[in-house]
Amino acid sequence: MPWWLLPNKEGYLSFTASKDLYKKIVTLVVGVVFHKEGPDFSEFDLQVFVNGKYTMASRTNFSNIDIYRGSCLDHVWLGRWEPCELWGGLEDAFGANDRSQFHLKITARRTGAIVKKCGFRLICKPLDDDLEILLKDDQLLDPALVYGNEDCQTSIEEADLVKPGLATMDVFT
Repeated sequence: MPWWLLPNKEGYLSFTASKDLYKKIVTLVVGVVFHKEGPDFSEFDLQVFVNGKYTMASRTNFSNIDIYRGSCLDHVWLGRWEPCELWGGLEDAFGANDRSQFHLKITARRTGAIVKKCGFRLICKPLDDDLEILLKDDQLLDPALVYGNEDCQTSIEEADLVKPGLATMDVFT
């Protein structure tokens, strides 16, 4: 699993988000390491609930992993969603206290896929020091789950100079 995903043994992510946090979320990244056993058809499902309401129009299938039949290797699936997809455009997503309860669950459906690991990461715009990110029951969310992206623009020339292994030419005058 990519090192930048926060491992999760439960297969779900649940937290309370303030309206301020929602405005700063750029994307949610989900990773699943799985092993395909046998020729059976398998798929992963993502279910998202906000304030107890199902926010997807229908169950979302991650992928058909039938193409990995007979492989002895583990496979990695990565997916990403923007806040508008996850919250489902709920008009009442934030109550009087400007908070919403977010719950995402991953399941392997049918047979043939064994989930070995899963992980999550919230990619956000830079967060204020006092911005509250709460788990269910008002426990603080592991800050490792949230990645504050500085979103800085770098010119192509500057980006090329910092690439590892890039040879530079010395100019003598």
